[in-house]
Amino acid sequence: MKKRFILGLIASLITFSGDMLLGYIQVENPEKSLMNFSLTLPLSRILWGGFLGVIGIPLQSIGYWQIYKLMKEGSETLSKLYKVGIWGWLVMAACGVHLNCAVVMLIYKQLYPTDATLAHEVATTFANSVLVPCYYIFIVFFLLMNITQFIAFIRKKTIYPRVVALFNIFIGIVVIYIIVSLLPDSALRNGIKTSAISLGNALMFIGLLLFKGQTSLTTNNNN
Repeated sequence: MKKRFILGLIASLITFSGDMLLGYIQVENPEKSLMNFSLTLPLSRILWGGFLGVIGIPLQSIGYWQIYKLMKEGSETLSKLYKVGIWGWLVMAACGVHLNCAVVMLIYKQLYPTDATLAHEVATTFANSVLVPCYYIFIVFFLLMNITQFIAFIRKKTIYPRVVALFNIFIGIVVIYIIVSLLPDSALRNGIKTSAISLGNALMFIGLLLFKGQTSLTTNNNN
């Protein structure tokens, strides 16, 4: 069980590396957008940032699958909904969202020297037509995973104590954004904000590794 959580943590750190390559940058423009970041970033960072996310994000599902198995022992309904969320994550998170963020940056960076207006139009059209719809679909599955996981843990449908319900990707993201709001404008602030989801994953897996579960559920409630 712990091995899968360790693999999930490693995958989260790989994804975090990709996120930081895309977001760890300071720009003078008050609009902290990926397109503005791309003008300052070297091309290699955009390409590697996209690639590492495509590798790390699907591998995080190894850890999710262990969470699914834990939930299945206590609740068939919640575990099935969580599994749907995992499949949605696999389909949409890496190539639907993360990689397309890198594609938007690549388009803008490559076209900007030729025609800044065209670069903005093409990048914005791609983002609105492809990235944004993928993001909205991803959010549905993301929330499904997080809500069902929180309910299962807080209702003691797993071998873990209730406090582990707080080690949830969504809650981790909220904590990250609170921390970011306290930081001064800097490359570190932009990088952490860009990496909120991968850091939320890492915090979740760390929590699951630090806390020790029971050997079995005290009750067998499959609702």
